[in-house]
Amino acid sequence: MSTPTRDETAASQSTTETATSEAPDHDRDYAALLAGLRARLAAARGPLFTTDADVPDSAPPDGPRAQRRDALFDLFLDGLDPALRQEYTCSACRRFVRRFGGLVTIDENGRTAPLFWDAADGGATFGPALKRMRDRVSAARVTGVFLSAEPVWGTPEAGGWTHFGGPVDASLVHDHALLNAGQRMAALAHDRETLERALGIYDQKHVKVALRLLDSEQLYRSEKVLGVAKWLDGLMQQLPGGKKASKKSGKKKGGKKARRRANLLWRAAATAPPGFCHVRSTMIGTLLDDIAAGKRYDDVARAFAAKMHPLQYQRPQAAPKKGNIQQAEKIIAQLGSAGALKRRLARLDDLDLLWRSPTIPQDVLSADVGEEPAGVFDHLKPGGKGSAATRGTRPTKMTWVKFRKRVLPNAGHIELLVPERGGFYAFVTAAEPDAPPIIQWDDPKRRNPVTWYTYMEPKPAREWGLTAGWQPLTGVCLFPHMWADEDGHSHQGKGALFVIRGCVAPEGGGSGLFPEFLRSEYRAVRATMEAFSKAATLSGRAAAGGCGLAMRPGSNAELKLRVHPPAGEPGGALSYIIDRWD
Repeated sequence: MSTPTRDETAASQSTTETATSEAPDHDRDYAALLAGLRARLAAARGPLFTTDADVPDSAPPDGPRAQRRDALFDLFLDGLDPALRQEYTCSACRRFVRRFGGLVTIDENGRTAPLFWDAADGGATFGPALKRMRDRVSAARVTGVFLSAEPVWGTPEAGGWTHFGGPVDASLVHDHALLNAGQRMAALAHDRETLERALGIYDQKHVKVALRLLDSEQLYRSEKVLGVAKWLDGLMQQLPGGKKASKKSGKKKGGKKARRRANLLWRAAATAPPGFCHVRSTMIGTLLDDIAAGKRYDDVARAFAAKMHPLQYQRPQAAPKKGNIQQAEKIIAQLGSAGALKRRLARLDDLDLLWRSPTIPQDVLSADVGEEPAGVFDHLKPGGKGSAATRGTRPTKMTWVKFRKRVLPNAGHIELLVPERGGFYAFVTAAEPDAPPIIQWDDPKRRNPVTWYTYMEPKPAREWGLTAGWQPLTGVCLFPHMWADEDGHSHQGKGALFVIRGCVAPEGGGSGLFPEFLRSEYRAVRATMEAFSKAATLSGRAAAGGCGLAMRPGSNAELKLRVHPPAGEPGGALSYIIDRWD
């Protein structure tokens, strides 16, 4: 669409100056229309959704695209002064309206709002046409999620003329090495269908029961499923009519409640974390099936624990097939992430520490470092075990949350009583730090490729390079997925690691690169990734500094600590027992 100009007719206009001064200035109004459209493009944020606004009223809503006649752009032209229609009949602007003109946002109540066509942008010349377009888009039915890999939508300039279009915010530019925009849009449409089928099966009362069980931490590793249960419960509360509406919606597609419900499902599919829409094929679905079947709590808990066992949950039980290996090779090549598969034990400087030990003078630590745990009555024996600082004192029991807040900020040196056998943890990171992210919480803007592993059964301290007894800590930190956002990635649970000096994971056991840590791009090839991880060898054992004992919600382990004051400050060490998270 060219920029209108009347320079060539200036002489003839001078004879009718009074009349034209009262007529709309379509040069000015068109400039305002373009400015408004481009401002809305720049301010737009996702998710955005497609509609059937460009389908003529006479065409079936689900009919083939060949039946479409650019109804939305026709409304634009029909709303103009007949004398201007030819001038604004433009193929570039028509293409823009055809592809982007029907886009809408969906709010939390299921109401749609057109992305463009505010009558205030068009002045007297274009305002009426824009209003007609906006009304049509507002009444249109949502047909899908919209994605585009283009940083500029439309053709803002061509052949010296200006047209509808402009640059968009970087957040709207779809950039994915595996799925192009069309493929991702199709996947989201499938997610929406899958979610709708699940909502037609499960009652909200069953979700409420599941949520109550999961939130009480009575189910083994409940944190893995709690997030999706909360999300599903929240969605069901939003949806009008609950389960019954989903069954009736097919009979009355034009109803307000059905339309709002459909919109909320599209919004849910577009914003849900990976896998959340697949209710029936995940652990939340099996839990809901057991609850709906009326099984006893003990049976529900037993079945849930068996399926959530670390050696079962998201862990392939068979060797990868040839096709899966080939698919994995292709995905790794497309993402350029081969280097990210090489893992090493984390060093202390890899960790985001809440507390770090100062240099440890030998005369500060208790004399019994490295000895066997003290007996119950040792503090009564002449010359018995225990330093003068702690002899005879009663340990203070407290939660991790309270210890972190009240004790850790003012701690000098800290010792931990290492048991003969314990559930030791090792933090692992990428051997090539510049390799692309493959871990869920590793963001390109804030790199964090650190993960962890432990063993199902307690291991002897000597296998981790330790002697049972009081040992100095070198640092304390949260688990890696909590470093940027303590409440983010809540399905991984919470945890704090107490890094023990000299603690090193034993050799063997693979690289600890578990499927439940990986980004969703690798889910389809998790069997190959699991096999690779089992066969891999961790490097960095000589410089390891990220191993120790952990406090995690729901664990039965108690951590016994002695906290010394900072150097130069009076007072002796105080004893603490951390017996729970909060």
